[in-house]
Amino acid sequence: MLGGLVTGIVAGTASYGSLSPVHLATGTAIAFGAQWAGPLLAFVLLGVIGLCWWQSAAWADACEPDEEQDRVMEATGHIRRAGQISRWTQGALLLTCVGAIALVVGTVLQTTGAGGTTGSLDWARNVSQVASLVAVLIVAGAGSWIARQIDNGEASSG
Repeated sequence: MLGGLVTGIVAGTASYGSLSPVHLATGTAIAFGAQWAGPLLAFVLLGVIGLCWWQSAAWADACEPDEEQDRVMEATGHIRRAGQISRWTQGALLLTCVGAIALVVGTVLQTTGAGGTTGSLDWARNVSQVASLVAVLIVAGAGSWIARQIDNGEASSG
């Protein structure tokens, strides 16, 4: 994410000559800066939340209320840690959604920046980025649902 930000800043300072409009340069900078935000990263983050759910369920099932106090405390610590990792990962998924939206905006600015008509290849790029955005939003929604299960203590029922 940080590398994408630096890339966008560097691209934003590049000279495109006097023939290209400003929003073409802006779109290019935004697109360069947001290239990291895609479905692959979202799926990895979903996997992290899924592992947190699995760990939370495993520790909830392993710890019965009538067990010794040390075992209950250990399980509680693991469940709390899984919940915290899940919340941090949800934040990363939210940033990925914002990055995917920025990538769509940058791509649209690039394809409409020439001032002429938009051709089929330009539309194809736009459609591809919008499809990636939809995939990221779906994966983020699934991650949010799973994280709510962890937060509600329903990990063992999933």
